[in-house]
Amino acid sequence: MRTMRPFFYLLCATLMLVTRGSHFGSLVHVPDASWAIFFVVGAVSRSSLPFVALLAEAALVDLFALSHGVGAACITPAYVAL
Repeated sequence: MRTMRPFFYLLCATLMLVTRGSHFGSLVHVPDASWAIFFVVGAVSRSSLPFVALLAEAALVDLFALSHGVGAACITPAYVAL
């Protein structure tokens, strides 16, 4: 199992990158899997490093979306408290 962890974390990071764009499912977009990914990684990992890396990835994806015209209605000062 220990040799599979890097592959598992890479799979979770890729899944978050692919699904982070929309919060509700449709025919074109799959629903956001961030909550599930954070839950599973938190249950599996003994270190906080994967959690911090996934949190940074989520923030970078949101920053990328904001810089490309997505509305900032959901980004509040409380966002940094995540």
